Amino acid sequence: MSTRGVRKSRAETYVMMMARIQPFPPSKLPHVGMNWASDGSMIPAASGIGDSKSVTAALTGPSTLVLRILGRNISILQGGLMGIVTGLLMASGSTESTTLHSDHLNSVWLIQDLRSHVSQENRLSMNGRSYYRWIADLAR
Repeated sequence: MSTRGVRKSRAETYVMMMARIQPFPPSKLPHVGMNWASDGSMIPAASGIGDSKSVTAALTGPSTLVLRILGRNISILQGGLMGIVTGLLMASGSTESTTLHSDHLNSVWLIQDLRSHVSQENRLSMNGRSYYRWIADLAR
């Protein structure tokens, strides 16, 4: 059994290594290493709780990373949140100011509120709370 901090550190190391070894090309846009974009998707888009699904989290910028989660008890929320986690991880290694673009407004508002030092403890108990806590830790 490992502590939460050790598990988190291992997961972050794994994500960073996956971004280095995946054969996907970086974005060709003139981002100068300072812009990232993340998104999530799920197929089939309309499915029930017991149906098999595939959730994808994607990040592009100075490098590109695509992660896929397979299962029955998963949702598109996990893809969007994992895309943001990977974006924050990849941007954290930069010495320059970076921007992470996302259409997941709940996460965007959470990060903005965290940076304004407004307590977000109530919001961290909703669906996807482990991802939101990870995002909160990275955003701080």
